[in-house]
Amino acid sequence: FLLHRFRPNRWSFGLVILGKGWGVSLPPVFFANQPSLLQLFIMLVLQLYLCILLWCMPWKAPLLNLADVTSTALLVALLGVFLSGAGFDTHTTDGLQLFVSSCIVGSLLLATLVAAVNFAHWIIS
Repeated sequence: FLLHRFRPNRWSFGLVILGKGWGVSLPPVFFANQPSLLQLFIMLVLQLYLCILLWCMPWKAPLLNLADVTSTALLVALLGVFLSGAGFDTHTTDGLQLFVSSCIVGSLLLATLVAAVNFAHWIIS
């Protein structure tokens, strides 16, 4: 189950998917009473997975790569939207919330740009 779905030169990507599963499943154990940290850690794991996915493009069909990138990016965007307004202390200023939201949106835009360029390169070559 770890090898047959990927391109032959990317056979080890199944381990990345298993690591993503651990990374998404374990934060509720560590951050059960802190929902903002929980969302932040899950978003961090998914963004790391997104970067590795964009770098490797492991699936055999280009459409599967695009679908995986799109679904992961939308999930990260959804977590970012929830994180931008959830659970900040009263001492946190609006400027910090704006900065966190801008960083999240900027990283998603950068990931989308990289995905589009990489997918176009994949189709051309």
